[in-house]
Amino acid sequence: MPLQFIVCDEAQFCTVEQCDQLALIVDELHVDVYAFGLITDFKGLLFDGTRRLLEIADQRIEMQVEARCWCGARATNNARLVNDKVVLEGETVMVGDTDKNTSAPLFGDVVRYELLCRNHYRKKQVSAD
Repeated sequence: MPLQFIVCDEAQFCTVEQCDQLALIVDELHVDVYAFGLITDFKGLLFDGTRRLLEIADQRIEMQVEARCWCGARATNNARLVNDKVVLEGETVMVGDTDKNTSAPLFGDVVRYELLCRNHYRKKQVSAD
């Protein structure tokens, strides 16, 4: 059976060149490509891969499952927390310790991500406190 489709998860991390290669697969090999990923990074900026995919996609379909902020509003931003503090500076890709169950972080800072609505992302507020 010939290849019918390709699924690309975490597509935000694709390079522009890789995105163009995915388009070539669609155009030249007539194989559908389904790419899934985040729209913006923790700074609220488009990922390079996302930007390119939005530019060249035949269609964009938003996932029907809506993430929610702690307040119940629709979560539209992915906040990076370093040692439980929201940060808006730093490299887009960061290696950090995301395991909350360890007594001491393996790599220094404890890094995690939390989905927030635009209002709480702007205020850097991760709880009702």
